[in-house]
Amino acid sequence: MTCSPFREALSARLDGEALGMPAQELDEHLDSCRGCAGWAGQAAVVTRPGRLATAPSVPRLTAAV
Repeated sequence: MTCSPFREALSARLDGEALGMPAQELDEHLDSCRGCAGWAGQAAVVTRPGRLATAPSVPRLTAAV
């Protein structure tokens, strides 16, 4: 079994997107695959700052457009 579809689903979960598979199937894989469980933890740490960062302010261009 390849882990690629599960890692894609994990990435989608972190982004709040559709998993593309049942959540239970993903969770069962995480329970049995140390590699993917570790990958999930590392991905959460790496992406957390981006999810929590404040969006930079941008100039209002409505009048110009």
